[in-house]
Amino acid sequence: MLLATVVVMLSSSAPAFAQTFHWVTASLPDGTSNAEYTARLLTADADGDVTYSISVGSLPTGLALDGTTGIITGRPQVVGQSNVTFDATDASTTIHLPITIKISAAGGGGNAGMTFATTSLPDGRVGVVYAVMVQVQNGVGPLVYTADNLPPGLSLDGTTGAISGRPTAPGTYYVALSCTDHGENENKVFTIVPLLILPADSDFKFTTTLLDNGEVGTAYSHVVHVSGAAGTVVFTAAGLAPGLGIDAATGEIMGTPTVAGTFLVTIGATDGTDSILANLFLWILPSATSGFYWDFFGFPVALLGVEYSRQPPITVAAVGGTSVTYSATGLPPGINYDPLTGELSGVPTEIGPYYVTFTATDTMGDADPTNDAVIVLGADFPVLPATGGSTNDLPANFWVKKQSLKVGVPGKDAWKATYIYNADRRTGHAFDPAVQSLLVALASRGITVDPGAYVAGSGGKLTFASRKGDVPAVKVTLDPPNQILTVATKSDAIDVTLPSVLRNTMTIGSKGFRLDELFDVKGKFKATAGYRKIAFVSDKAKATVKGPGTDAVTLGLLLGDPGFAYDSGVTELRFVVTSEGTPILDKTFTTLVVGAQSMDKNGVVVFKLKSLKDTATTDTLKKFAYDSGKGKMTFALAKTTLALPADEAEVTLELHVGTKTYFTSVTLFANKPGSYSLKP
Repeated sequence: MLLATVVVMLSSSAPAFAQTFHWVTASLPDGTSNAEYTARLLTADADGDVTYSISVGSLPTGLALDGTTGIITGRPQVVGQSNVTFDATDASTTIHLPITIKISAAGGGGNAGMTFATTSLPDGRVGVVYAVMVQVQNGVGPLVYTADNLPPGLSLDGTTGAISGRPTAPGTYYVALSCTDHGENENKVFTIVPLLILPADSDFKFTTTLLDNGEVGTAYSHVVHVSGAAGTVVFTAAGLAPGLGIDAATGEIMGTPTVAGTFLVTIGATDGTDSILANLFLWILPSATSGFYWDFFGFPVALLGVEYSRQPPITVAAVGGTSVTYSATGLPPGINYDPLTGELSGVPTEIGPYYVTFTATDTMGDADPTNDAVIVLGADFPVLPATGGSTNDLPANFWVKKQSLKVGVPGKDAWKATYIYNADRRTGHAFDPAVQSLLVALASRGITVDPGAYVAGSGGKLTFASRKGDVPAVKVTLDPPNQILTVATKSDAIDVTLPSVLRNTMTIGSKGFRLDELFDVKGKFKATAGYRKIAFVSDKAKATVKGPGTDAVTLGLLLGDPGFAYDSGVTELRFVVTSEGTPILDKTFTTLVVGAQSMDKNGVVVFKLKSLKDTATTDTLKKFAYDSGKGKMTFALAKTTLALPADEAEVTLELHVGTKTYFTSVTLFANKPGSYSLKP
């Protein structure tokens, strides 16, 4: 999930010529007996799809190689050294990599013996009940399971590890599974397991499981393959490195990369009947001679209030550098990132689907910044409730009010968007345009506004505009008092194919957001039918504090959930408001709401909910209304007691609908004594 907006600073650029198929991996990490081991083999400049195997020796006992992905996982069981020669084979060549893998005796924080017993997941089919148990071995317990990138329609039970449901979207999903062992010093294990979901009535699927890797300045070509198509296939791609594009007719990704880093690319294909997706990683090195890249496999999902640590440490680090330092923006509150080791640690204090941009800078051992190599990695860093579960249920606190694309003619393309976001705006926490950057991206088209580049306007608005005559023309307006961001470009070159699911990312200071959206063939996005993930924000709030039992609060909310469901009078409805860790409101109103459902012109089920009269004399529900087709919601409560600070407060809003909980946090400001709103 990379934001492809950071330019790599190199002393010179590599020429655009084809490279020989070669290894990117030069070594593999050491392991520890009875501790989970994860690594990934990487090659570049292949002639076709690549498979991996072992020609000499064998992996340490307990480890296994996936020949289609190059991923090595398992739990080493024997101390010692293993001399292994890996083979990588493309359409015409086999290359060899002799490596020594060292396994040391267990040490550090406890036994750390837990590992995944589940190493594969059975295929599923759209509309057909899916049920499988994820299991670990050697855990002490109690255990908490989590899953990221599950197919839509499936969920994970955080207590039992059961994946269940009916898949709704076909494709290849690389599911990131985590398990935390509370009985083993919060030990955490992590693995990635592919899950194929076939269409309801065909076997249309991707046969490509890896993308070829490349270098900045080197011509790139890789063809994506499918099988089981019922008709002519049209391909799409989102999240490619800048300089690359896909041929819609052939599936060939080609071009010359201009930015280095690790990219999560969403590949799409349609055969006229079914549409499938796959998320595949792509590594682009800084140059044809550089071995500096992210040694990235993924990392465990974090749990609210649970220490994010283990032995060995959880790291997001690079290899192949001379003198490397690290930084990150968008980390969950409570999480730290070591600038020298890349180690992640801390205790997360807020639930959410945080989008983090990691940066590694190699100074090459000298003081000349023009020699620096910079690689960037954008990744989701979800924080789930302490009970675990699936990140599919985590809402982004980011709403697309309107958005459109005009593409197909480079130099005449355009992008317009208006976003609403929720972020901490308390004194000392709010976005500071003098020292912090703003970054917004749609697929691989990104815009960065550097510190100090804004022009301050009336009402607290901040505006950035490219110079007259610049191509493309860019204008960005940030309105922190109203939590609104607008973007407009023209004379642009936006390399996407429509219709397509595109990823929207935004980083405002230290807060990162991410949302996946469907754009139609005309480049239009329509809320809420276009959301592929959950979006939940508060765009209006008013609280009146007069005294115990006489306070009132009204909230305007926006909720877009492609899996929203409601059964009138049966589905639990509950609203909880917490002020900086202290609950100040908790209202269950299941029996006070009735709902009706209908089908819109696109065949989408739309729910409309409204409240009945509440006869309670305390915590009285004045109004609750929700239209899932428009995403608009209102919650109003009277005769309650709110304990709010005298000046400003960061409050967490929790809406419970059945088994789902929607979270967001907003800052309330005291405009006058006893009266609060979202505007400072």
